[in-house]
Amino acid sequence: MLDDYLKANLASWDEAVGLHVGSELYDVAGFKAGRTALSAIELDELGPLVGEGTRLLHLQCHFGLDTLSWARRGAEVTGVDFSGEGIRTARVLADEVGLASRATFVQSDIESLPDKLTGQFDVVFTSWGALIWLADLERWADVIAHFLRPGGVFYIAEFHPYAFLLADDATPDSLRVGYPYFMHGVPQRFDEDGDYADPDAKVKNTVTFEWLHGFAEIVDPLLRRGLRLDFLHELPYTVPGLQLPFVEKDDRGMQRVKGHHEDFPLSFTLKMTREGRTSGRAGRPPGDRARLLGDEDLLAILEEAIADERAAQEKYRRGLERCADPAACEVFEQLLREEQAHERVLEARYVEVKKRVGLSGAGRTD
Repeated sequence: MLDDYLKANLASWDEAVGLHVGSELYDVAGFKAGRTALSAIELDELGPLVGEGTRLLHLQCHFGLDTLSWARRGAEVTGVDFSGEGIRTARVLADEVGLASRATFVQSDIESLPDKLTGQFDVVFTSWGALIWLADLERWADVIAHFLRPGGVFYIAEFHPYAFLLADDATPDSLRVGYPYFMHGVPQRFDEDGDYADPDAKVKNTVTFEWLHGFAEIVDPLLRRGLRLDFLHELPYTVPGLQLPFVEKDDRGMQRVKGHHEDFPLSFTLKMTREGRTSGRAGRPPGDRARLLGDEDLLAILEEAIADERAAQEKYRRGLERCADPAACEVFEQLLREEQAHERVLEARYVEVKKRVGLSGAGRTD
């Protein structure tokens, strides 16, 4: 069933690329003329850390406008998206604006990325409407930690979870809740015409599936993987893109809730740093990274990862106990099997490292 959700969303995003390239919202012509696609939010908070030679990984990059905007600031960028149409368009765009030499684009879903990309990065970046397309933020956090070098920065600018809770018929005078905050892994199904960049567009692939994630789901997995929280900011405005009847643009072009310009959250930003020694060389392969940290450090990391896997399994078991819908139960069963398989891989690696360093009687206790 999870594959069915992914296929529906992929079809929607492949179709959306053509709409977005020609839309006023994305303003590709302005970008080609030199305009940055990044908002003042990202530029103010992350911009000072990105410059000549910064290695930046952009997850869920769509067709690459933000990715290439970082490249214009001197970064060596890698953009990743599951949409083949998006990646093809990004590569063409990179050639057209003369940034192909410092921009790489990889077609992959988040979970499969470690099988398709090597190296480490100074910055892992994602933004605006990305998280609702991901079913499992534990896997997402795994990938971020995998690619982020010790001392590197993860940064996200994203729509606030609360903005997606409001009912379809909510008004500025009645901002009532219409959708669940805790989704327990089961997505909301939408069947809608139009597109956020062009509400009047006629689209073929109208069905999509979305997962709302609260702050605990977003932040906790990253903390458990050794990232330190630098800041979490909640903002009463956001970049254009929310198709909600109760928002309007302010004089800076940001969206705010009508009549609630300063007291309703519409976006958040999160910056975290991966703790540990820097290697002095970005892009070192994962095996070398583990050796630099030391085998005992690696054992500790593996112990924590195994504990994370077991915690995730327990969460999905609880979901199975509570689910009534057969489709939802199938999702929980698949997720549980995947976590169990990943735990077996980690267990095997743990035993391998213990044997190598002669710690057969030390370490983790079950």
